[in-house]
Amino acid sequence: MRQMSESERERLLDSAFAWSPEALSNYLALIDARLREYERRYELPSSELGEALAHGLRETADVSAWLFWAHVRADLAGARV
Repeated sequence: MRQMSESERERLLDSAFAWSPEALSNYLALIDARLREYERRYELPSSELGEALAHGLRETADVSAWLFWAHVRADLAGARV
């Protein structure tokens, strides 16, 4: 998703999710649970992930997945109905 433009991300999210308040709340709750698991595993809040990457956290496949879900979560939270 990082290589996608903002409009491409919006189109992808629009096509992937049913846009109702209940569905969006459910999606956010699922993503939040996933993010909490990464935060527990790495002992780092998702809000500090970008800074940690800039200061030496290695971007493994696991960390890349965490970053992906953090971006999806931010995009969905910005798209609240």
